[in-house]
This record gives sequence, structure tokens and C-alpha cells, in this order.
Amino acid sequence: MLRHKTSRLTCPPLVFPTSLCVQGAIPLLSQDERGLLAHNSMNKKFLFGLLGCMLLTILFSACRIVDASTLPKNPKALMGASQFLTTDITVKKGQSLDLVDTVSNPHVIANGFYDASGKVTKPPESDAPQIGTISFNGSDAQTIGPFNAAGDFHYYCTIHPNMNLLVHVTA
Repeated sequence: MLRHKTSRLTCPPLVFPTSLCVQGAIPLLSQDERGLLAHNSMNKKFLFGLLGCMLLTILFSACRIVDASTLPKNPKALMGASQFLTTDITVKKGQSLDLVDTVSNPHVIANGFYDASGKVTKPPESDAPQIGTISFNGSDAQTIGPFNAAGDFHYYCTIHPNMNLLVHVTA
């Protein structure tokens, strides 16, 4: 218990400031008591400073600067497990198209389409970007194009029957 030379009041150590325990008198603390109070005050300042630095570090690490010119601006055709989620899409002449595999299933995309009987048809589309075959391993994306001529162009998945995509290119 702290006991001050100017009063008979006693207080538990470091529970209340000693000035509240002494009724109007200036407490006379021993050298040890002053050092203990200064040491605890220094620890609190250090811990609050450390906490502030940690919060600022977390805040700044969550933010990042992104160059807007690197963001994709192409229309997207989404692929599910065994179908195009977007079966029909329109792009402007000169644009490319991003094919996005939204699941972990593989796909192999080629020029052409499945007809009503399920047979692969490859109409002559000389103005369409000829892609050969593009393989997707799942949860990835690739770009086809640019589409330099107006018209309708067909793409299909060679693995999944009736997985067709129709691309409308407008001038």
C-alpha cells in the first residue's frame, strides 16, 4: 500500500492515481514509487505506439495501386462445368473476347459448333479469328481475337457435347 507523508490515506498501488487519494495535498512519493509510475507510463506509451504501427501496417498492406490500363476491358464469356454460361455474346469490331473458365473443369475450345443432332459443324467463317484449339485447365482465362469483321462466329468445346458459343460482332 502506498502511504504519503502528508496524509494518512492509503491506496492500493497503481489502482487510482495517488492525487485522488490525497485530499488536496501534494503527495510526496519516494524515488522507487516515482520510478515505478514512470516505468508503467512508458510501457503504456510504447504498447500504444506499437499497436498504432501495426494498425497502419495492416491498413497500408491492404491497399494497392493498380494501373487501370492493365485491367482487362474485353467482354467476357463465362464457362461452367460443361456449358458456356454465356452462350451468346456481342462484341464490337476490333475487340477481343475473354473466355473465362469459372470452375476447375478442363475445356478445349475450337472454331465451329454442335448442331441440333449433336454433330460438330465447322462452317466457313474466314473472318473469324482462327484459334485452332485453346486448352483450359480449369479456373483460368484466355483471350481470342481481335474480331476484325462484323458477323456471327461460332466456337465450341471439343470435350463437352453441345457446349456452344455464338459471338455477334457489330461494326
